[in-house]
Amino acid sequence: MKLILCLFVLIQVFLVIIASKPTYDHQNVTYNAQFEPVSVENTRFQATPFFSPDHSIEQLAKILQSATSSIDISTPGFSSWNGCTSTRNGCQGCSAQKIIEIESFPVFTILVNAIQKGIHVRILTNDYEDKLCDNTMDLLAYLQILGAEVKFYTSTSFTHSKLIIVDGRSASISSINFSKTSIMSNREAGMILHEDDSGIVKFALDVFNYDHAHGYIRAVPPVDDSQIQAIKSTTHLTVTVPDPYVFKYCNATSPKPTLITGHMDMKIIASPDYAFDNIMKEISGSPLKSLWLSIYQITMDEFCDDMISLKKANPDMDLRLFVSNDIYGKADKAIALKCYGKLLSSGVAVKMSHKYCLSYSHQKYWIVNGDTVFMSTGNWSPSDYPTAPYVFPPYGESNWRKVNRDYTLRISNSNGILNRFSDLFISDYDQGYDFVPETTLSDLLD
Repeated sequence: MKLILCLFVLIQVFLVIIASKPTYDHQNVTYNAQFEPVSVENTRFQATPFFSPDHSIEQLAKILQSATSSIDISTPGFSSWNGCTSTRNGCQGCSAQKIIEIESFPVFTILVNAIQKGIHVRILTNDYEDKLCDNTMDLLAYLQILGAEVKFYTSTSFTHSKLIIVDGRSASISSINFSKTSIMSNREAGMILHEDDSGIVKFALDVFNYDHAHGYIRAVPPVDDSQIQAIKSTTHLTVTVPDPYVFKYCNATSPKPTLITGHMDMKIIASPDYAFDNIMKEISGSPLKSLWLSIYQITMDEFCDDMISLKKANPDMDLRLFVSNDIYGKADKAIALKCYGKLLSSGVAVKMSHKYCLSYSHQKYWIVNGDTVFMSTGNWSPSDYPTAPYVFPPYGESNWRKVNRDYTLRISNSNGILNRFSDLFISDYDQGYDFVPETTLSDLLD
């Protein structure tokens, strides 16, 4: 009874939190869904699936360093690997000289070098209203002073997308945040599409261009002339791609990134534009033989209930649900655990990731009927896959909802891609442990 009461209190706290405007929500006009999914069949692609923690930074470095004219990035945040975005005494930041001396985030150093070579860099991210200490800057400010175009997102509540587009034709779509934990210590999943002319990358670029056009320019913080001079006189930064960590208590390795070339079917979907209906159509529109889900969290009743309905309608189906053993933020964790408990009580087992392995299992992919892979930047949550109506007013107006920008890829007729995601799923799933409500709730409330 005590556990149930504590869980109830946590959920009530969460409801209070979401009722108020998040600091990062700067949407100011109603967003109407407008990007219909793009689907192509039997089209030749060059694609590279890749995963954290052992291969993502090398792959992100490769695609960024391949740029010859432009780099466009949409990311929830942009964190220093050396403390220059950590808050101390109520503010954050480092001097330009210190960033030059210590910053080791390879994405940052690659972007510095790209701008110096004349490559046009655009970055779209969220405004968390962080305060910079006097006469300091963060990594984005450094890039701005050097010449990058940095804007804050306003189309909907939050950009949750992890998107890189190079030269308008190649793209990385993944679950990978620009943080050291995400890249070096989490399980993450991504896909690079190389020199694509099918319309898939163009779709992502069209959405990015819309969001970029509706964003607002980040104000460059005031710093003294010596820092500006230091930035502009440093013509090249050393790029060091670190070796992957060794994880003592588990096997955290993933399939080696391999360029997969061949004809396949592919679809790209943007959230919040019609994404929920498209996903549900695939999951519940016809009888399923199997569904393997590997995802950070499930916090959406519709998805939770649909798993129960699926299992009841197809008792012999191979349904495997694999989720992160830990979730950042107790409110989200409480909602997820409520879903997992409901699933378990309805006869649907849930497996959690190895407890003493990675920081988070933050990947977001699922395999349907053993032949189709879905990979997303978003979780199965009401903000990443909101339901109809697909009209999203800003905070303060009736029917406001917190909704995110995300992308989902659907790939079929490619054994090479399927095998890599399947192999990783089996490895992670076999190392996981069964969700047990009593012990997991105790962990939550410790």
